[in-house]
This record gives sequence, structure tokens and C-alpha cells, in this order.
Amino acid sequence: HQLACLNWTQKGFRTKDSLLWEIKPRGGKTVTAIEITRRMSFKKTLVYTARPDVNHEWKDAFDMIFASGKGGAEWVYGSRSGEGVSSFDEIINESKSGKNIIWFASTQFLRRTDITSTADERQNILDTDWDFIIIDEAHEATLTDLGQMVEEKAKKSRTKILKLSGTPFNLLDQYSKDEVFTFDYNEEQRLKEEWDEK
Repeated sequence: HQLACLNWTQKGFRTKDSLLWEIKPRGGKTVTAIEITRRMSFKKTLVYTARPDVNHEWKDAFDMIFASGKGGAEWVYGSRSGEGVSSFDEIINESKSGKNIIWFASTQFLRRTDITSTADERQNILDTDWDFIIIDEAHEATLTDLGQMVEEKAKKSRTKILKLSGTPFNLLDQYSKDEVFTFDYNEEQRLKEEWDEK
């Protein structure tokens, strides 16, 4: 299903700016999304989620894709929590030197509105001209006013957005059928039955 998902997504982004993956938990969303970033050669990718504890999973997926010799020296991963490069200014400098960058952030951090020492960093993240935005667990905290504000500020005129969720029931009415890739338990069972029949 991952290869089908990759091919579907590459084709979809030719004409669409926003796509949704409805993929069951442990269905390979993270590593497949990193592979899309590589395949489509996005220069600047922002990954954010309401579950910041999954940062290490994203870094592991990054390492899995790029440690396999697929242009890994040209890619840099970063986040405030120490997975990869920990300074946003530093990763932007990597981008200016020609590297492709992936920056991980939490929805909670990006939607904060207080004026603290991190306010400039938050603003710089939202002001960056992102080629690609991945919103993980998109059914959580993206439909609130603050959640929508984050998406609207981060998205630029040519940004592609990919939303990931195992349970996107509150998002489905925002997408047409051809904008949603589904690999749920029913689909998994159907493929298993087809395999058993071979």
C-alpha cells in the first residue's frame, strides 16, 4: 500500500495543493511521508503535530530514508527538542547553502501568541516560504481557530499540504474523494484476503 500511496500522492500534487491520507495506526504514514519529501525534492518541509512526543519517530524515519544512500548528504532534519539540528536559524542557513531541510514543530508551540523569547522564532517559522507542510495527526487541533491560524500563516502561494490521520472523520467533509488516500483496517483485510487467494 505504501508504493500505491506514493504514486497516488505524486500524481495528486500535480493538480492539488492539499491531500489527506487516512492510514490506520502503524500503517507507515511517517516513513512514507518522508519518502514523498525526497521523491518530490521539496526544498523546505515543515512537519507539525499536536503530539510532539513523536518527534523521534520522524527523525527515525528521516534516518531510515536518507541513511540508505538516497542523497542523505543533501538533507538536514531539525527540531527545537534536539532531534537533529536544534536551531531554526541554523537550519535556515543550511537551506541557504543548498541543503533540503525538514523542520519538526509542535502545533502547541506554533499557535502560541504570547510575547516571550521564542516569539521571533515562531514568527520566523510561520513566515518561511515552505514548499511542503505535513500535518501529522491532523484530526487533532487543526480545526480550532488557533489551529487554522497556524495553517493559514504557514501556507504560502505554492505550498503543498499533506494531512495525515488514522481517524480523520472530522476532516473528510473538506476533501473530495479523489483528494483522500485510504488504507484502513477494511482495506488491509481486503488485501490480505486477495493475497491468501493467490
